[in-house]
Amino acid sequence: DDGGGMKLLGKNPIFPGNAEARKKQKLPRFTDDTAPPEQEVSYEVVGIDVFGRESVPSLPLKIFVPDVAASFPPESVTADSKPGAVELSWSKPQSPRTSGYLIERSAFSQGPYTTLTPKPLPAGTLRYSDDSGTPGTHYYYRVYSLDPRGKQGAPSRAAAAVFAGLSAPSSPEGLEASRGADAISLKWSPVKGAAGYRVEKTAGKEGKWSYAGNALVMDPRFDDPIVLGMEGVMKYRVSAVGADNQASPPSAELLVELPPNRPPATPKITGFSGMGGVARIDFIPGGDPQKAQGFLVLRGAAMLAEPMVITDKPLEGSARSFTDDKAVPGQEYWYRLVAVDSAENRSEASEPVAVRIGDPVLQAPPAPKAQFIENPFPRVVISFAPGPGATAAVIERQAGDSTEWDRVAGPVAPGVSQALDTRPPRGRSASYRVYYQALNGASGPPSPPATIKVP
Repeated sequence: DDGGGMKLLGKNPIFPGNAEARKKQKLPRFTDDTAPPEQEVSYEVVGIDVFGRESVPSLPLKIFVPDVAASFPPESVTADSKPGAVELSWSKPQSPRTSGYLIERSAFSQGPYTTLTPKPLPAGTLRYSDDSGTPGTHYYYRVYSLDPRGKQGAPSRAAAAVFAGLSAPSSPEGLEASRGADAISLKWSPVKGAAGYRVEKTAGKEGKWSYAGNALVMDPRFDDPIVLGMEGVMKYRVSAVGADNQASPPSAELLVELPPNRPPATPKITGFSGMGGVARIDFIPGGDPQKAQGFLVLRGAAMLAEPMVITDKPLEGSARSFTDDKAVPGQEYWYRLVAVDSAENRSEASEPVAVRIGDPVLQAPPAPKAQFIENPFPRVVISFAPGPGATAAVIERQAGDSTEWDRVAGPVAPGVSQALDTRPPRGRSASYRVYYQALNGASGPPSPPATIKVP
């Protein structure tokens, strides 16, 4: 009974069947898929015997049938960025009994979400405009449908959009430039509402514009490096970019005159050697010899190593060779040369050459001096001439009638000129000599000995 009196549901009677099995499987005896939604209905069941006689009806069962489809979330929710707002739209509801909608927003897809419509939107609404966002923020939106009693269902799928400002920032003003040795420095007046700035440049007065740098500039200034061959004129312009990525029209163009800046030609290495514990590099300048006012020497410890300039100041422009006496014997280095002109412009580096440093030529040191000192403890102080460059010194002793030379000290650090024998042979004579040792262990001839009597 849905208000018009009892009516029969179904044309055929329902036979009991295996009631216990249906109960275990939780299967219904009867399903009414014609019940009117949003209405209270009443059901009665009548039994029939084998002769077709009907029983007295059961007690009526009353139940309210809700319209579940009325709270289904709307489909095809879209979000579009407009100046100063995000426009939301969605498809028509599946049920005519949907009573309204709720809109919520979050800066993250997983929430938390904030309700934008404390008062539900009326039924029939299929659009909503959000003008309360922050420009440049990426927002996610969800829509809820309400059933006839105002109960909301599940949320729709989230639709995302970037909140755009009403307009782009204004164009930067006051663009000016100053030229240094290594860069052109630009600066301009800050622009209100700008999240960054985009700098563009072009070579020549009618060249094609391109971005200077790979990212937005956060501050109202920018240094454009001066690279080899950069000469003539450069033009610059700057645009302000808001947090919503809206860019202003470019600023007024600025023309910067550059002096001639052609680098000298690349020098060429003509010979090299690692004999004698040093590296010798022979070279000639490239192109006009008068253009190169000096040369820088680059050295690396391996072909993949970062090169290092090893000359404190450029070699003279007339130089045609370089000797590296700081190289370690036994090591392999690669060398390259760079030419420098009077404006400190540098050429490209020359092709590298690999040099293996051989054993150094070590001379015999002069005879050392030996002195016995009793207090505060008995010892012999040996004074000697330090080895040249990075060579160390080794001190040996021969005691009494022995023919063996024993090491007393060393190798001592380069530049050290004294060593101690703290266990001198008391009551006998002692002879001391010195020889130089390279960093790779190669040794030179010994010095003449110095002999003293140890009391």
